[in-house]
Amino acid sequence: MAVMKRRNIFKRIMLVWCLVLIAYHGILLFATVLQQQVEKVFVYKSYTNNTTGAHFPREEIEKDIIKINMQVEPPPYEISAEAFPNNGSFRIERTIHQIWINKNIPEEFRNYVSSLKEHHRNYVYMFWTDKMALQFVEAMFPMILPFYVNYRHNLQRADAVRYMILYEYGGVYADLDIVSLRPLDPILRKYSCILSQEPHIHPIFYNNFYGLACNAFMACRCHHPFMKILVDNLPSFSVAAGILDSTGPRFVTIVYRNYIVDHPHVNKTDTDGVYLAPPEYFMPSLDPTLQNELEALCSKTKLIHLQKWLCEMFKRHGLGGPTNYTFTDHKWVHLAISLKPNKRQKTFSITKIIPDVKFYMQEEYEQTKIIAT
Repeated sequence: MAVMKRRNIFKRIMLVWCLVLIAYHGILLFATVLQQQVEKVFVYKSYTNNTTGAHFPREEIEKDIIKINMQVEPPPYEISAEAFPNNGSFRIERTIHQIWINKNIPEEFRNYVSSLKEHHRNYVYMFWTDKMALQFVEAMFPMILPFYVNYRHNLQRADAVRYMILYEYGGVYADLDIVSLRPLDPILRKYSCILSQEPHIHPIFYNNFYGLACNAFMACRCHHPFMKILVDNLPSFSVAAGILDSTGPRFVTIVYRNYIVDHPHVNKTDTDGVYLAPPEYFMPSLDPTLQNELEALCSKTKLIHLQKWLCEMFKRHGLGGPTNYTFTDHKWVHLAISLKPNKRQKTFSITKIIPDVKFYMQEEYEQTKIIAT
């Protein structure tokens, strides 16, 4: 009897174990299929009350984060040629804006800055220091000032002020590690607001989605409503964790996607339209620091939906690079690191690199805006 009882117990244990294994593999299979079919993107609501301008507390924002699952097809491996006007009026002011801690920029950025002026000699070049940016925010955006000064990182202030600058002045904003390869005239004649886009491999690698707008290069007409919405949402997103979500690319992407949903009848070429440019236009090169991690990922045998596209793209083009469609390229210097003081770093005055540089001055601003004609 004791032997029979032990056998029955053993059979039951084995049965339970088999059921656990079946359930485990079933869950794995379901998760794999789900990952192949959906893109997981976190989208914030617009937390600014349009009537009062009031902002909801942190608890409301954290509670109302919405997870959206969307059917996703991979992006194309190659883009098609786009027609641009060769003449006609400009829809975006021909002013180039760049920001740094002070007027002395590190040597590694010298050629990049020079390339912008070389291809845009008839544009106004406007340079902003941290001090000028603070004066500008104090004068023009006092409601944003408390959030601006309380950001934990200087990079957040550099992010935030570029939206305010483009809203007030219009023109082109470019990080110091953006190199110009040809004039922007054709695309500034076609669109009223342009967002650059990171290489698709970046957001697929990190978050399994693509379509990440990048704020390292943007161009927008003066007083465009999209830039106003970016500025208005800065206080709400100030509670978000990290630079990318509070002021950086993920913040811009969320606001952009909401803008498209809220303005279904606005075409990207309209006066109030926003154009998310293909990565090939302004950021064709991958961040080279990702090479080893990409090689490690693509050596795996089991890859989910968009990862398969990523590895095929990486196999075809490696770290990428400029194409016939490219206006600028991003050198991925990682400005958060460059912003740290380094007394040994060789620097050059911006006035030596761009002799006709313009600076923000409060008395000048009150009289007139510096806009290229």
